[in-house]
Amino acid sequence: MGVIYIVRHGQASTAAYDTDVADDVPTGLTELGRHQAEHAGVALSRRIGHVDAAFCGDLPRQRETLDLVLAQLPDSPVPTVDERWDEYRIADVLSGVDVPSSTDTRGYQEVLDAALDRWIGGGEGAGESFADFTGRAADALTQAATAAGSGKTVVVASSSGTIAAVVAALWGMPPQSWQSLARMMVNTAITKLIVGGAGVHVASVAEHAHVETAGLMTYR
Repeated sequence: MGVIYIVRHGQASTAAYDTDVADDVPTGLTELGRHQAEHAGVALSRRIGHVDAAFCGDLPRQRETLDLVLAQLPDSPVPTVDERWDEYRIADVLSGVDVPSSTDTRGYQEVLDAALDRWIGGGEGAGESFADFTGRAADALTQAATAAGSGKTVVVASSSGTIAAVVAALWGMPPQSWQSLARMMVNTAITKLIVGGAGVHVASVAEHAHVETAGLMTYR
């Protein structure tokens, strides 16, 4: 059987979630996020003998996370950057919505949740539809599963929404359940999938002891 480990990215800078940010503003990991990614790599090094393939989305926080994870795993392959592992674009989901300041955490989350409900339900918005988003996540998983093949190990760095889309599809969950699944993904949580003759199956979701025991656990 093949194995796929999907790691959510480490804590990213606030700019990574802003709906209007200049191109020259860093959107990679914070110092804490880098520590989280290193801890995830160490945790995986205790479980993995060799990494056969690695994938990540094209977002700076995803690429940086994968680099730090693979640094803890000797002789790792050169990662493949695949935009299908990218997170949904918050700016598109919130297009046309009066958004509170990101410092108003509760107000911002309420507005985002309502916008996500509309998006999931097929409401109008900029950019890709929810169906397109979940479709590309499924396609990305298919490629990773092919790379896992028989007895191989694949490591992926992605984001909470994309990981939740993959797990929700494998579990046959209704679209409306996707949000609650995404919200439980702490930074650098590890989801393990098993690839076998009968397809891809979920072995575990959002494992995070490596950051919880180290006092490094964050959700954003």
